[in-house]
Amino acid sequence: MLFPYPQDTRGGARSLLKLFVVCLLAGLITTAISVLTLSLIYTNTATVLKEIPIQDNTVPSQLPLDIKFQFLYHMSKSKVSSSPSVTIQTIPLHGSETIECQNPILIDGILKEKVKEKVVLLFFPFCSTIQTTILVSQAHVYPGGEIRWAGSMPDSNQYNEAMEFGESLRKHQSKMSFATLRIRARGLRVPHWHFNANEHGYVQQGTAWIGVIDTDTAGVTTYNVTAGQVVFFPRNTVHWIKNVGEEDCVFLLFFGTHDEVKTLDVDDAFFSTPEDIVARALKPHGGLSFIRTFQKAAEDQAVNLPPNLGELVHSADYAQSADDHVWRYFYDLGGSMEHPFPGGGFHWARYRANESELSETERIYSRSIHKHEDALTLATLRIFSNELGQPHFHFNANELGYVISGCGRAGLITQSGRAIHFNVAIGDVVFFPVGTQHYLKSVCDEDLLLLLAYSTGNQLETLRMNEYFVATADHILAQLFQKDQDEFQRFS
Repeated sequence: MLFPYPQDTRGGARSLLKLFVVCLLAGLITTAISVLTLSLIYTNTATVLKEIPIQDNTVPSQLPLDIKFQFLYHMSKSKVSSSPSVTIQTIPLHGSETIECQNPILIDGILKEKVKEKVVLLFFPFCSTIQTTILVSQAHVYPGGEIRWAGSMPDSNQYNEAMEFGESLRKHQSKMSFATLRIRARGLRVPHWHFNANEHGYVQQGTAWIGVIDTDTAGVTTYNVTAGQVVFFPRNTVHWIKNVGEEDCVFLLFFGTHDEVKTLDVDDAFFSTPEDIVARALKPHGGLSFIRTFQKAAEDQAVNLPPNLGELVHSADYAQSADDHVWRYFYDLGGSMEHPFPGGGFHWARYRANESELSETERIYSRSIHKHEDALTLATLRIFSNELGQPHFHFNANELGYVISGCGRAGLITQSGRAIHFNVAIGDVVFFPVGTQHYLKSVCDEDLLLLLAYSTGNQLETLRMNEYFVATADHILAQLFQKDQDEFQRFS
């Protein structure tokens, strides 16, 4: 017997079928619209990102740079900034966001201290994080003074020159970088250490009290320095510099690395350590409660000078340690024997394999720098007015120099055989890679005076043009220059 469906049941089945078809069509249409929407979003996102004025680590040049800026940097023209670092970064974006860059960034080649950009990217995450710190020229100002590195500046042309010079130091694996340190009267370069570099300093102006804490000596070594003297801080030794004079104290500093100098100040180490750990380590009277009375300063205290210093310090003893300790980290460069040459002279702070001509204290310094890896050789070079520093090259060291006084002309021949010549003046930094023949000539009425650093803690090996030219057989020179052999007797 057949049991036909009721009329209402057959109608319900048709309704369900229609609903299914409608849903299927709606799903297909929605999918198509979604694909098109995503395509449009992707296109718009790419367009927006192109318009975001935040650049990666490629800095566009406004003008082609002269090759001389690989070997010359006008450090005295660098600008002052209160920012301790320069970061170029690309920010990951999600949804409608406001980009707020706490570090300076480059916008159209100009360094901006702080930037806010409104960017609408809907829900489409697009870019990844790229963050690179680069060494360029900038003076960093602190309460007690400033540190001026080979670093960045707002003028895009100067910025590019600084980058060119810094990149040249890295490309040639120079193992050197340079900074100037200015400390105001009573100011302090706070106790700190460097993870990746020895530090060599020359006092250009003022007087200071130095402290060095090393494993080589019992406790701390302290000593006083004045203009013309040299300090040496081995890698990872805690050290400080206190201005004890009435005028600004100025140091010219060389570091044994071409990378960023990694530094930790003692106050940062203190506040970055859990309070209970500090209390257990230092064991002060009052324990943890006393440790909690310390307050971290709002400003970076790298060069410190509290306005109420007179209320904080009741007495100060600027003690001088014994000479056998002091001369591990000190050398009286200005008071050392001069090594003259026709047209000028050198004073050296260096390692000497032959110690017979060294005093006992000079011997201590020579041995000290020789035993530390990547230590530097320092010298002052004085070239009399209109005289020449003979063309020469070094077998075992790059050379970095800072012009203290006078003006001159410098030149070098690169590995590709290209000759480069440029003028130098006070505040300029020059770089001569290992093996490149170079010269310096004084062109002013006053002497040209430079502080030089060489990337070796061993004895410096140098060959001068007048030495190798005269030492070459005259018949070899005759064949080379296609001149009569007898004419080369004029050089003897």
